[in-house]
Amino acid sequence: MVQFSAAQDRLKDLGADNAALTSRLERESVAHDETKDRLHHAELRAGRCEQQVKGLEQQLDENQKHRASLEEKHRHARDALEHFRTSSQEQQEQLRHDTRPSSSRPSYATSTKP
Repeated sequence: MVQFSAAQDRLKDLGADNAALTSRLERESVAHDETKDRLHHAELRAGRCEQQVKGLEQQLDENQKHRASLEEKHRHARDALEHFRTSSQEQQEQLRHDTRPSSSRPSYATSTKP
């Protein structure tokens, strides 16, 4: 009878241990599922962020090319303006030279006295 009573006590203890372990397993399973869900959402966010970064890098590259093109056009415009200014000054100097009064020009004609 003592053995039977000890076995029953042991069975109760094991049942309590089993219930505690089952409860703990359920909590751990829920926590694991929540962690998997958070990981999945984090992976999705990371994927979206990577796509966004690639898009921004592409946009940056396009903007840099556009800026370089604008800088090149600006340089050409400055060069053209400088050429125009130089040409205008040369034309003005030539015009001043051509329109000087004839009296101020040196006379190269030889005078012949009769």
